[in-house]
Amino acid sequence: MTIFITGTDTDIGKTFITGLLADFFLGKGLKVEVQKWASTGRAEYSDDISFIYGLMKREGVPSANSAASPYCFSFPASPHFAAELDGRFIEKRRLAETTGFLAGQCDILLIEGAGGIMVPLARGLLTIDLIKEFDLPVIVTARSGLGTLNHTLLTLEAIKIRNMRVLCVILNNQIHEDQSIVYDNLRTLREFSDVPIFGPVPRVATPEDASASIEPMGLYLLEWLKRS
Repeated sequence: MTIFITGTDTDIGKTFITGLLADFFLGKGLKVEVQKWASTGRAEYSDDISFIYGLMKREGVPSANSAASPYCFSFPASPHFAAELDGRFIEKRRLAETTGFLAGQCDILLIEGAGGIMVPLARGLLTIDLIKEFDLPVIVTARSGLGTLNHTLLTLEAIKIRNMRVLCVILNNQIHEDQSIVYDNLRTLREFSDVPIFGPVPRVATPEDASASIEPMGLYLLEWLKRS
């Protein structure tokens, strides 16, 4: 099974949540692989995949052009623009091949997106459209504090009108936020959406300290996997 983990914005915690979920599934005896279609800011390898591998306690870092990191670009920008600056182009066929290969090597493949779900991978190709073409279920990662209601509901609306599958939303609280806002956001999102809303993942000193907070979502996803 392959799951795409998107966000409502950049620097929203997608890498952190992907790593926590990967570690959770490994702890349940599943064979897990992770992938990031396009990474920016370093041409040699994906910093995000490196971070996730650390949480998975897996040695080594996949290099650029590997199945786990098919595209890595030097400039920190949207993938379509970073690719152009490097004189390259993201090919849909390459993403289909690497995703299919990794999915065949594991029980669950977690794909982390770049930025939000409407980010272009190339001129004329939005991330959301490729997710739909590949028929991938989606997890939405969102910040827990001020501003998240609009961003999260817009993300869910974009997914809904394309008749795509949203498994759940998880709120990530990795900066200091007014907790009354955080918990009202949790309540409000549950009132205005028809998908499970998990979190907030608390602010922690180390990623390992957040393991317990990811468990309810992990158990929910395990049940979903059993039914799929």
